[in-house]
Amino acid sequence: MRSFGRSLLSLLPWASIAALTCAAVLFWLLPASWFAADVETRSHGLVHLDEIDGSVWSGSALVILGQDNTNPLPGRWRWEVQPLAIFSGRGIAHLVNESIAPGGIDLIATSDGLDLAAAHAQLPAASLADLGGPLKSLGLGGQLRFEWGAWHVTGTRAAGHLVVHLIDASSRLTSVTPLGTYELQIDSQGDSSTLVLRTESGPLFLSGTGSLAMGSLSFHGQAHAAPEVREQLADMLSLLGRRDGDNVTLSYGSQ
Repeated sequence: MRSFGRSLLSLLPWASIAALTCAAVLFWLLPASWFAADVETRSHGLVHLDEIDGSVWSGSALVILGQDNTNPLPGRWRWEVQPLAIFSGRGIAHLVNESIAPGGIDLIATSDGLDLAAAHAQLPAASLADLGGPLKSLGLGGQLRFEWGAWHVTGTRAAGHLVVHLIDASSRLTSVTPLGTYELQIDSQGDSSTLVLRTESGPLFLSGTGSLAMGSLSFHGQAHAAPEVREQLADMLSLLGRRDGDNVTLSYGSQ
């Protein structure tokens, strides 16, 4: 009986190694669909993954925006996670979408949050309509370009700088096209972000400043049209805000 007990004890280390190995293999083979529900939950239902393929370490999926939408964003997102980097306390993931971010996006998970490396991306403005609300009503056309420096995210706090360009914008609310090219700068420091909107070219001119804190948006600005299209854009300007002569006051959220 003692001999049997000693034999059993001698097997424990090997059994532990075998169990850990099996667990590691199972974790390595986890399908990518394993975290699809987590993405949907964390985005409050605004981001969905479809046609998921591969594992959590190497896979691909289509991305769908909006809660009642079935149209995916252009291209297919592919990701590669460097598993060995985890042992150094850093998880590194590389994401690529040939249509949106051909240069790739690097995400680095650390012990105190998530780092997003500097990069850029592009997206048809029409994709914003999938988010619903006013964006769907505006029916925007044109091209969106995103440029950002290094970001650091810890829980609900974020620090970084993002520039969004809306190039050759159009809207289904008017036949005037293009309406213009615009730049929105977003600076985040902790719990709040500041926004600055300016027009790079018209004939619809938009400007303003605002803030975003605890999910609450506050924005105040002005809009006006060039004289040659003022009559054509009159109805659209009235929808954007309160008229004050040839100008329109833009006011959203608390001031």
